[in-house]
Amino acid sequence: MANSMGDFERFLYANYPDDYRRATADDVPDDVLNAILSKHERHYQIWRHIPEWIKNEYRDVIPAEVLNGNETVRDFVEEEQQKLANDEKETQQLLNYSVTLLALGYAAETVAVMVENRRQRDALLAAAQGGPLSEEQMKLWLQTRESDQKAIQRDWKENHPEKIIVHLFKEIDREKRRMTRNGENVNSTLKINRMENEVAQLLLQLSDMDKKKNLVEYLREQPQQVALKRMNPEVRQRFVDMLRKNGIAVEDKNFAQVNRENLAQSLRRNFEDCQKRESILCSKYQYQNQTFDRVSAKQVLERAQSLDIRALLAARCAGQQETKS
Repeated sequence: MANSMGDFERFLYANYPDDYRRATADDVPDDVLNAILSKHERHYQIWRHIPEWIKNEYRDVIPAEVLNGNETVRDFVEEEQQKLANDEKETQQLLNYSVTLLALGYAAETVAVMVENRRQRDALLAAAQGGPLSEEQMKLWLQTRESDQKAIQRDWKENHPEKIIVHLFKEIDREKRRMTRNGENVNSTLKINRMENEVAQLLLQLSDMDKKKNLVEYLREQPQQVALKRMNPEVRQRFVDMLRKNGIAVEDKNFAQVNRENLAQSLRRNFEDCQKRESILCSKYQYQNQTFDRVSAKQVLERAQSLDIRALLAARCAGQQETKS
């Protein structure tokens, strides 16, 4: 026991701290030291045969049933290997999810929230073991969905006002339709006024031409064209008037007619584009076979951001330009 950093002391310190203190005390009698060595020799031999990455995962404290021989080292290692494989798969899925969200333009803070919410939903499904979620689990599930929605809307307000502006007018249209079906009421009127005021404030923030151009370009996209064409004419005209008031000239007649074939083609193109983009981004990441630690949403996000997403997308776009030329 002269070497205080020896392997046996490391084992004893982690698993049997009382005996470690006795064995390393000043002037410990030889018979006490020999008794401790004899008592834990078998436990130590078992501990030695456990792979180092598992010891690191458990911080050297191995379950008592393994040290006592009630569970074999082989079974214990196989269980840990399966856990590692499952955790690696979960981490890869979270990474792919975060890369996709970043590529879609969400801010890093928003992605961190959504990745953590996704992790919590995966944990709830795992706890349900393939069965239906309990009432409490479903409540937690819905809370993560609400958190996603709030994070997205906050992201839109801060980074993509054009998206929240269109979203709010869709909500105004839905509320108007409810009023048509159920009759006018004070709450609906107040809700519509609140949303219109919010749109007005957001439009005031579009002070420079670039931001106004972003809104115009967003309105030209097929999904927005279809949504606007389906709006109640009164609501759509109100939207056009508010845009004009803020220096954005949009003619009602410019909104596209609903064309199912064109819409289907647009959706297919968007889906294929997202698949290609995700494949390119994820191919940059190669998981290293090293000691595995459970990761947080923040760590997954930081790993995804390290892929230099803008550069990859730019390279992809450049490649497409060369192909066309």
